[in-house]
Amino acid sequence: MDNESIAMGGLLEVSQLVKNGEISSTEVTRTILERIERLNPEYKIFNTVSGDLAMEQARAADTEILSGKYRGPLHGLPVAVKDIIDTAGVRTTYGSGLFREHVPSADATVIQKFKAAGAVTIGKLATTEFALYGYADDFQVPLNPWSKSHWVGVSSSGSGACVAAGLAFASLGTDTGGSIRFPSAACGAVGLKPTFGRVSRKGVFPLADTLDHVGPMTRRAVDSAIVLQALEGQDSGDPFTKKFNASDYSKVTSESPGNITVGIDIALCTEGIDPEITHATLEARGILEGLGIKVVEVDASGLLEGLEHLWLILAAEATHSHRHLYPERALDYGPVFRDLLEIGHGLSGPFIAEGNVRRYRAIAAAAALFETVDALLMPATSMTPIPVEEFPPQQVADVDSFPAMLRTTGPFNFTGNPTLNLTAGFSKEDLPLAIQFAGRHGEEETLFKLAHAFETEAGHYRKLPPFS
Repeated sequence: MDNESIAMGGLLEVSQLVKNGEISSTEVTRTILERIERLNPEYKIFNTVSGDLAMEQARAADTEILSGKYRGPLHGLPVAVKDIIDTAGVRTTYGSGLFREHVPSADATVIQKFKAAGAVTIGKLATTEFALYGYADDFQVPLNPWSKSHWVGVSSSGSGACVAAGLAFASLGTDTGGSIRFPSAACGAVGLKPTFGRVSRKGVFPLADTLDHVGPMTRRAVDSAIVLQALEGQDSGDPFTKKFNASDYSKVTSESPGNITVGIDIALCTEGIDPEITHATLEARGILEGLGIKVVEVDASGLLEGLEHLWLILAAEATHSHRHLYPERALDYGPVFRDLLEIGHGLSGPFIAEGNVRRYRAIAAAAALFETVDALLMPATSMTPIPVEEFPPQQVADVDSFPAMLRTTGPFNFTGNPTLNLTAGFSKEDLPLAIQFAGRHGEEETLFKLAHAFETEAGHYRKLPPFS
């Protein structure tokens, strides 16, 4: 394989070459670092590149693999993480001038698990300030590899662009209302928001403690399964984590999804959804049915219960997370995040209580839905990637507009159900269109099987961004 093919290859595909000694981790890592050096000045995807550390880890991986101590498919492969995830000895800014030169002394749990799997951590990815949606002054705004003039998604924007540009074989993002799904959809990647509590958030700066999820972005569904298998597990450092049955990525490609029943709510696929995305979602239904998968129409409207309260619960929880910094250092925040904290400070107890009651109604609705079907098919986002100027980075928080934007994503932050999104076609502007599978708590394997079967049949993953 030439360097371009290696960089744009799937994680599992390249890991087999490393395992078999056809290419070394050192060669792969050097290829990726050279690609970052060439592309990052233009696309602004990395806040920090830890090249020396990455090469040190790659050489250690080669030594272990040659001596027969192979740790699994992540061993020796470069990965990158959102810049709100702590990395010992490597600058971690949280996308804010408040922490511009911050260097943590300890790794987040997910970084510890990456290291245990032998992955090569290659750097920190651009993000909005504290993982909301506005970029702090003097922080770079990453560009979409499919079109530099179109939205790259928030707030895990660097994470989505990184995978699309072939600058790592997996990236980590966080999702509080859609920030794994928005950028992975916009950049043509597979995005996994795991079940709430499946992946530890210890060492990840919180935006909203009861809504935050940490998950991977990759180029293939099986690659996300590999990353989840490495990262999952109960952690005493994160009281929200729970014990689930261990995942097994090998089942993704070895077991047929034919016995899975998928639900589809036509209203959720059409009302407030861009027609091109609706078309791609309904085409995906046809592909699934052609594979022998049973698809039934359902009423999933209960998932939208209380969605207008998500943004305000997020604001209240963010205010708690920043209680040691705000309001004393209010002027050091960018305008978007400062506005969020002002909203949070102004909320009343009864209003927050109402939001939580309605949230539990949504949780009950999701539980009832997944008693009748194994997974739900719906659009990953309501809109195609929009021109950048239509979503300005310093837009002040608009509470009224957010429920519409979060219609396809926010319900599953409320309920904690896992979601997996992937490309299901391309718009008239040749930009990715994405669908989303949602499932029962702890049953990510069902979503991986569906996604793998769909992407293998549809083949959209083979299309690469035009600069590649």
